[in-house]
Amino acid sequence: MIFHGDGLSLDPLVTHGSVVRAVLDYVIKALAGRGSIIIGDSPLQYADFGRTTEATGLARVVAE
Repeated sequence: MIFHGDGLSLDPLVTHGSVVRAVLDYVIKALAGRGSIIIGDSPLQYADFGRTTEATGLARVVAE
């Protein structure tokens, strides 16, 4: 379970993996086999990035 350190919802703070995947599909097509893709984020100091990526589906997108 991921949490917001101040007890608030994560919905407005975290981009869901399905949104990232949709953008990646277009980026992959535009690159046409050239270049590389880097996905970055800036979690808060007390964020557990691994748990956050699992909960939002981003870890699965990266694995694919």
